[in-house]
Amino acid sequence: MGKILRHIVPVVLIAMAIVSCSRDRSTIETLTRVESIMQEYPDSALSLLQAIDTKTISTDRCRALHALLLSQAYDKNYIDLTNDSIITIAVNYYNEHGTAKEKFLSLYYLGRVHYNTKNYAKAILAFTKAEQLISEFDDDFIKGLLYTQLGFIYEQYYDSQKALNAYQQSYFYYDKANKPIHRNYAKYAEATIYMEKHHLYEKTIKIYHDALKGAIERKDSTLISTCLGDLILLHIENGQFEQANILSDSLLNNFSIGIHNSNLFSALSFLCAYNGNYKHSNQYMKIANIKTESNGDSVMALYYAAKIAALKKDYNVAYENLYNAKIIENRAIRKRLDHPILTIQKEYLEKELELNKLKQQHQLHTSILMGIIIIIVFVVLAYRRNKKYKQKLARNVVIAQNLREIMQIKASETQHIINNLLASRFDVIDDLCKTIYESRGTGLDKKKISVEIEKLIKQFSSDSQKIAELETFANEHYSNIITSFKSDLPNLKEADYLLFLYTTLGFSITAIALFLNEEKVDAVYNRKARLKNKIRNLGTSKYELYAKYLQ
Repeated sequence: MGKILRHIVPVVLIAMAIVSCSRDRSTIETLTRVESIMQEYPDSALSLLQAIDTKTISTDRCRALHALLLSQAYDKNYIDLTNDSIITIAVNYYNEHGTAKEKFLSLYYLGRVHYNTKNYAKAILAFTKAEQLISEFDDDFIKGLLYTQLGFIYEQYYDSQKALNAYQQSYFYYDKANKPIHRNYAKYAEATIYMEKHHLYEKTIKIYHDALKGAIERKDSTLISTCLGDLILLHIENGQFEQANILSDSLLNNFSIGIHNSNLFSALSFLCAYNGNYKHSNQYMKIANIKTESNGDSVMALYYAAKIAALKKDYNVAYENLYNAKIIENRAIRKRLDHPILTIQKEYLEKELELNKLKQQHQLHTSILMGIIIIIVFVVLAYRRNKKYKQKLARNVVIAQNLREIMQIKASETQHIINNLLASRFDVIDDLCKTIYESRGTGLDKKKISVEIEKLIKQFSSDSQKIAELETFANEHYSNIITSFKSDLPNLKEADYLLFLYTTLGFSITAIALFLNEEKVDAVYNRKARLKNKIRNLGTSKYELYAKYLQ
């Protein structure tokens, strides 16, 4: 019996291997077919992928490719995945074994899943990692898609400059890829960002007309209608009612306006009221209220309702509408500022640690001896550095406390801009602080805090490019205040100029002390007092102009 088994077992094993190889070849052929038709026939690609029994896939490579293609097919068929379990298979595999493009695509579609769930912080982490690979492969179209997604997310967090940069990049890559439809929508997205910049009215009009021209060339009625609607809003906001009326006639006579959101109907309601047609004005306002989907829509509807009431000289109603709009707007600001974006990075770090633990467990049978040696070395080094580490730990805690005070966000435009200026470095630091205070973070987290904060202080104390950026922002938003200040007081110390700049932008005293390398905040108060005395010598009008920024 034993002899028979010795002959049978090898035969069975060989047969199983042949069957497995045959299945894999069949799967690979199907996946290759899917790749070839994905762009032109995404619905057929999805059907082929769904027909594959994943239990028959025996290699990690095939599983990863299947997961990537399936995620891509769902996305191209406008089926929004909200679970990352499929694409994570591809991300984990390609992170170790994939080409630059495979890594990029897996991270891109991971970001798309997070975007579908409005988990924008996780999405931007995935997209940012994908962006780092962008120079390592040739596919301009998918690069354009990445920057479009980044633009969408930056808009969600009201970072208009980053959104603008992303849309301009997406336009560049769509143009290189010869994708005119996508290029036109990238230009339109750029125009919507400029629409928020009221002082750039003429430039905004030009960009909208560029997008409109491209839409007309492609006979894209949806984009044509959308551009016309936005131009009507833009002209009304800038008091160009004649142009708004012309475009309104063109829109209403040639296109269905049902696709438009509440804001256009609110604007049309005001335009009709301005023209004396209150019947149509009431009809449009009813539609606007029905189509309202967000706080922004509600605020816009109340804003135009107030303007209509003012036209009727019903100032009590106008005031009431503006008051209600302000209440909604304040709620929206609080909700936006309370968004737990930074906690996501904590989850990201925890997930990385979990992944490392799984890898360690998987490799335990080959690396246990090396692990013991590393632990011994670590213990010896930790013992020798214990005293120095404790000193650095105390400093880290103080720095972390200062940072929390610096970034106490308030519902004001200036504080919002400050948060944007600190950008991703603050995201990393705040996440690490949160790990320490809420989850008793590791010593590694505290070391990272020290490194990141030192970089931040150096940037805001000696980085001429960053300081110039802050001065430009202050000049643009506060009537050229920094240029005037330097002109009136040309002989001040650099620290005094920086003190005035940072107080103008709304930084806390603690923040300014750090940026000026002062050990105590009292030194900043004393410097501020001396600066006020120097300003008094300029006369009453100049003193009142500058002193208000030093309160």
